[in-house]
Amino acid sequence: MANDDGNRSEQPIGDGTNAKARLGMIQDHIGSKQKARKAKKARITEGPADWSDVIEEFDDVRRRAQTPLYDTTGYQRHKEAGKLWVRERLDLLLDHGSFREIGSVSGTATWTKINPESKSGIEAEREKVTDFTPSNNVQGGGSITSYKTQNGSYIPELELLPFVVRQLDLGVPNCAAVVGPAVGLGAARAASCHFSVMAGDVGSLFNAGPKIVEGATFEEGLSLKELGGPEIHCSNGVIDNYAANEKDCYDQIARFLAFTPNHGGVLPPVLASTDTPDRQCPELRETIPRRRQRGYSVHPIITALVDKDSFFEQGPMWGRTIVVGLARMDGRPVGIFANNSLVNAGALDSQGCQKLSKHLKLCDVMGLPLVQLVDIPGFAIGTVAERSGVMKWAMELCKTYFTTTIPIFTTIIRRCYGIGGVILVDNREPNCRVAWPSANWGSIPLDGGIEVNHRADLKKAGEKRHELYNKLEAEYLNLQNPLRTANKFGVEEVIDPAYTRTLVCEWTQHM
Repeated sequence: MANDDGNRSEQPIGDGTNAKARLGMIQDHIGSKQKARKAKKARITEGPADWSDVIEEFDDVRRRAQTPLYDTTGYQRHKEAGKLWVRERLDLLLDHGSFREIGSVSGTATWTKINPESKSGIEAEREKVTDFTPSNNVQGGGSITSYKTQNGSYIPELELLPFVVRQLDLGVPNCAAVVGPAVGLGAARAASCHFSVMAGDVGSLFNAGPKIVEGATFEEGLSLKELGGPEIHCSNGVIDNYAANEKDCYDQIARFLAFTPNHGGVLPPVLASTDTPDRQCPELRETIPRRRQRGYSVHPIITALVDKDSFFEQGPMWGRTIVVGLARMDGRPVGIFANNSLVNAGALDSQGCQKLSKHLKLCDVMGLPLVQLVDIPGFAIGTVAERSGVMKWAMELCKTYFTTTIPIFTTIIRRCYGIGGVILVDNREPNCRVAWPSANWGSIPLDGGIEVNHRADLKKAGEKRHELYNKLEAEYLNLQNPLRTANKFGVEEVIDPAYTRTLVCEWTQHM
C-alpha cells in the first residue's frame, strides 16, 4: 500500500486492522452502486409486476371502441335513419359468442399527460388515452380533402380491388349487405361480391351522390332512394336480392353461406337431410300444361324436387326470364337454373343471359354442381331484344358454359329450340340429360315455323287455309313425340317426372 510520499508500506501479516477497514470501504462502494442501480431500475420499470396497468389501458380503449357515443350528432342521425350500430349488426349477422375481433384498439386516440408537473422525467412524460374514435372499415377511397392532407392531388390507386378479385377467383365467399349509402369504391365492393343484398328501408348505392349528380346532369332534388335505391339496383342486377330491413339482410347472407365452402379448394358443406332422396313427386306429372301456349310457374317444380325449404333464390327481381338459386339434394348443395315461362314466354333475353352467366361462374368457383330445368323457345326476338344486344350476351353465356367445369344435370321439361336450346343442353361431353314426356324440341317452335315454311301452301289453300294449318300442325306434333327422339338415342332418357328427384339426388351424390 502506498504512503502519501509514494513509498509502499508493508503491514504485518497477522495485523487485520487495515484489511478490515479496506474491505469495509469496498463493501460500502459496491453497496452504493447496487443501490443506485436498483433505484434506476425501479424508476424505469415502476409499475405492477403483472403488467395489469397496461392491460387495463387496453381494456379501457376496447370499452371505448365498443360503446357508442350516444350524445354525438352522428350516432343520433344514424339511429334516426333507422340504422343499426355496427356492433348491433355483428350481433345479428354472426353466431352468438363466435366473434373474435382483430385490431380491436385500432383507431384515433387522444393522448394526455397524467402528471406533467412531476419532477420525475419519466412520470412527467407519461400519457394515457382520454378520448378514442375507433376506425371504420378501411377500404381506401378518398375525397377532395385528401388533397390537403397529401399536399396535392394524385392518380387514383386501387390497392383493395386486386386483392378482392383474387379472393373471388379463389372461391372465398364474399358477401355484401348494403345497409346505408354505398358510394364509389364502397358501391364497387358491393357489386363485385358473390352475393349482395340491400336493405329496402335504409340502403342505397351510386357512383356519386345527389349533389355531384346535380352539378353534372342537372337532375335536382334526388333522394338517395331515387338515385340508387333497391327498386333500381335489385332490378338491374347490380344487387342480387332485396331485403326488408337489416336483419333480413344478415339472415339472407347466412343462408347463402350455408351452401358455400370456405374456399373453392374444398367441397361444399353437406348437411344431414330430413327429406328422403327417394321421395316421389307425382304432382309433377300434371305441372306442364298439355296446351302448348299456356304458361306455368316453375317455382313449385323447383321446391318439389329439392330438399324441403332449401331453395334460396337469387336475383328474383331482375333477369326474370330465368330463375336461379341454391338448394340441397339429400343434404348436398347444388345450383339451380330454370327457364321462366311466365315472363316473355321463357325466351332468354339479355338480362337473363347475364344473370345465368353470373350464376354459372358462382357455381364453378364454389364447386357446386348445377341442376337445370329447361323450357326455352329460343332467344328473345323483336326490336327491344335487338337493341339490348341479345345475341352478344347469348354468346357470352355460351362462352361461360364452355369455360366452366362444373357437372351439369339437365332435365328438359318442355321446349328446347334454336341456338338458345343448343347452348343450354349441349354444353358438356358427355351430356347428362333427361327429358319429361312433355318435352318437345327442334330448330324453331311450330308456332311461326309452320307459317314460315309452308307460306306458299297456306296461301294457295285460300278458304281452306285454317284446315291445312291444323293438318300440318297435327303432322308435326306427331313427329315431335319425344319417343321418336329416344328411339334414335337423340336424348339420353325420357323419365317419369315423379322420379326426377330420386335421379337427381343419386347424380348429386356421385358428383
